[in-house]
Amino acid sequence: MFLCVQVREYINDTEDYINVQLDHQRNQLFQFQITLGASALAIAIAMGLVGMFSMNIPMPQYQDYDWFTPYVLISLFSSLAIFMGVIGYVHWKGLFEK
Repeated sequence: MFLCVQVREYINDTEDYINVQLDHQRNQLFQFQITLGASALAIAIAMGLVGMFSMNIPMPQYQDYDWFTPYVLISLFSSLAIFMGVIGYVHWKGLFEK
């Protein structure tokens, strides 16, 4: 009888340990999904802005080639700031592990 109780407790402890491991892996997948989503959002915003200026619409800015490099750099840094902002917010809310 005592051996049966010990085996049952051992099985329950093993199930708890496996559940903790699965929760940890699930949390890591959620973190990876949040990171991918934030990067996709930042890249989509930057590509949308660049796509607007790559249309074949006559604009006076197309005659001056000095505007393109700063615009691309501003878009790059803006998307990086959006990405870091989303990741910072998620970290501030406590959704990332420490």
